[in-house]
Amino acid sequence: MYSYLAYGLGVRSQLELFKLPSMEVKHDISIRFGAVDHLEKNGNLPDPYLKLTPDEAIFSIDHVGSFQITGGEEIIIQPDDQVDHGLLQRYLVGAGIAILLYQRGRLVLHASAVKINERGIAFLGASGAGKSSIATALFVRGHPLLVDDITAVELDRKGAWIHSGFPQLKLSAQAARVMDIERKGGHFLDDLEDKRSYRIDTPNAATPVELTIIYVITDGAETVIKPIPSQEAIAELVRYSIPPSLVRMNVAGHFVKCVELAKHIKFYRLYRSSSLEQLPELAIRLEKHCLAETDG
Repeated sequence: MYSYLAYGLGVRSQLELFKLPSMEVKHDISIRFGAVDHLEKNGNLPDPYLKLTPDEAIFSIDHVGSFQITGGEEIIIQPDDQVDHGLLQRYLVGAGIAILLYQRGRLVLHASAVKINERGIAFLGASGAGKSSIATALFVRGHPLLVDDITAVELDRKGAWIHSGFPQLKLSAQAARVMDIERKGGHFLDDLEDKRSYRIDTPNAATPVELTIIYVITDGAETVIKPIPSQEAIAELVRYSIPPSLVRMNVAGHFVKCVELAKHIKFYRLYRSSSLEQLPELAIRLEKHCLAETDG
């Protein structure tokens, strides 16, 4: 068994993750291999989901395996024969962990996050928008990566908080080359279809970081940063979070979390070119903007 710390939770896993060293932690989550129940297809559910209840989600990925997530505490994996280890990790720490965190009551965003000036800065958007690339560009400038792709937010009266996830990220081969990620602290793990997986040398701290800014990534001819009104921010949070309908949970409660988060932090729309060569310059501009906003 391996033990890790991610999202502020102790993880006990039969599956080795990202070649990370095992550590002694109190276990909040169990990940184990086993038979997944109820594999019969439910025609009322969207692919690839097989079963959804408020406390349980089961999904299956062709040529990867099936995953059963229960009560925000356990993930059972039934891998397909000869499945690639990297792909198994990808779906476990992607959809699997995201659903588990949702079951634990967190607002789970499709976002990558870094720490700048001791504050959490997140990049929200669709798959392929550039969340990982932008976060990596800031990482190579010395800002710790908090989490790639799945950001889980906890809300209280004092603000919004995020924990470090697993210290890994996924990049296209071209993005990794442009940012020279292997020389800047990224350890190549696997080729994953259209991307490559890297383990990152960055502290995985148990202390949460206050989330202060979210940038919503949008295609543009040039870099422009514009404030987003509260109502628009709420709509983007709903759009780029795990929807309650996906896991049959409290729709009203989810919407309230989106409204509360919009009250606590600043939102900006980040228009950016898809050119990877412009990433270093974009990182410098974002760094200056973040420092000005967090100092204020």
